[in-house]
Amino acid sequence: MPTEAGYYPRRRVHEIAVPPRPTARLLSVVGDGDVDRFRAALARAGTALGSGTLWHINSTAEGGGVAELLRANLGYLAGDGLRVRWAIFEGDPRFFQITKRIHDFGGR
Repeated sequence: MPTEAGYYPRRRVHEIAVPPRPTARLLSVVGDGDVDRFRAALARAGTALGSGTLWHINSTAEGGGVAELLRANLGYLAGDGLRVRWAIFEGDPRFFQITKRIHDFGGR
């Protein structure tokens, strides 16, 4: 909701640390074919990103499926040299109502 002056209040953004994790730990529990596919996908991602960074934007750092998946998996991407960052937005209920509608629309 805009202020009396017509400006929207700034949304608060917090960055979540993404410590690198050794992929050897992850790869030790999958088959050789999975290892090859994982490494090929990382190489393609690295080529596509070039010098860019892969940002993950979320509404929470804890609880919920997305936050738990990001917390568990982003470190493996960072551990293999991809530049990844994770940020969360603090917003009011209307902000999240709108973003949820965008999210639901994208799956159709």
